[in-house]
Amino acid sequence: MIEFLVVSWGMLLVGSAISALAAIALAFQVGPAAGWTFVAITPVLGFFVLRTGFALMKRNSAAVLPTEISADAGAHHTAEKAGVAVGAVGELVTNAYPTGRARFSGHGAPVELDVQVQGAVLSRGDRVVVLVISGPVITVGAAPDSVSTLLNQNPPQGT
Repeated sequence: MIEFLVVSWGMLLVGSAISALAAIALAFQVGPAAGWTFVAITPVLGFFVLRTGFALMKRNSAAVLPTEISADAGAHHTAEKAGVAVGAVGELVTNAYPTGRARFSGHGAPVELDVQVQGAVLSRGDRVVVLVISGPVITVGAAPDSVSTLLNQNPPQGT
């Protein structure tokens, strides 16, 4: 049903409803028997048209995009492209309760990534360091004076 609304903002549905009502009104102009016949047949035909349309959509692979989420999906691709790795220091651009967004200096331009904070809640503007990048999750912690101290306390578990 969403295809009717998204593709044409519902105009196909509205147009078809107006056409059906106009056909019923014209049938009543011919005679009451024709009008009541159209009133009875229109919903039945509408049901079969929709059912056939949905069946064709299921069979036609071009209508539905094949999307598969694999274990290799996630933010690590974006992090790798930007040059953000375990130990990278950034700054939160949103509050993290426990998730938020952080800005890291990447290759050439800063990049903002979704992050998950390990430990306490951190506020916007706090410095963070990347502890682990595992699939779609980039785990960060509050950046101490020495990044090596924090990494020694939380050794990397995945990239």
